[in-house]
Amino acid sequence: MYSKMLIAVDGTDASRHALKQALMLARTEEASVTLVAVVPAYDGDLRLLGDKRALKSMREPYEQALAAARELAKAEGLSVDAILLEGDPVEKILTAAEQARVDIITLGKRGNYYSDLIPIGSVASKVARMSETDVLLIPPHKNLGLNTILVPFDGSIPAHCAAERGIDIAARYGSVFCLATVYELPLVGFVHDPGLDKKFYDKAVSEQESILLMARAKELLQIKPIIRQGVPVHSVLKELIMEEDIGLVVMSHVGRGNLHHLIMGKVTERLIG
Repeated sequence: MYSKMLIAVDGTDASRHALKQALMLARTEEASVTLVAVVPAYDGDLRLLGDKRALKSMREPYEQALAAARELAKAEGLSVDAILLEGDPVEKILTAAEQARVDIITLGKRGNYYSDLIPIGSVASKVARMSETDVLLIPPHKNLGLNTILVPFDGSIPAHCAAERGIDIAARYGSVFCLATVYELPLVGFVHDPGLDKKFYDKAVSEQESILLMARAKELLQIKPIIRQGVPVHSVLKELIMEEDIGLVVMSHVGRGNLHHLIMGKVTERLIG
């Protein structure tokens, strides 16, 4: 499924953890690995630094992180290239991924920098939003697990694509496949039409059917359709992740379905957060 993987490293604890998880996946997939470290460009006045030794000291942590990552990848018996770049991390990671023609980009996600009112601005989220290939984000202290996969679904075309990828992964690894639709019920509409909840529920059932048929055709070991009503959507999805002991969430970063903006970019970003 994945033959070429790019792993971004920067020497932080989150990056080292994500690296270990990504290398295990690369070994299982027998994928070649491109390691990338990006030194943020210094835009200030070099005279303020005194001499160029300060610039060298800025590069050293990234050089060391790259060298350590390369040794770990080699120890796993993987084919590996290591690239040190300088500039905007998002731009450089995406360019490197395109040039190496990788199938998936892997990054660690630092901490829980999130507010319902503030868009996620991390490198991880920006790469996920802008990448044209799959992106695997691994949060701190969480291990990648393929026993149970969750696919949030809103009926949109991008959500269909994500569901197909989730089905392929579940078929490859014998995973439990959870297909989850979460709909928001407009209070004003409910007041005027008490049967609105059932209409939304029935619509969700109808939207899921094509994906469930596809999953059954792949003869997945266990298929679990889930339909919930709740606000905000990302919080309901987070609860489902905990309830079902989900090891991997497969979802689109864009798309608007027929079920009241269930899995748009903001929901994805907030779930990432």
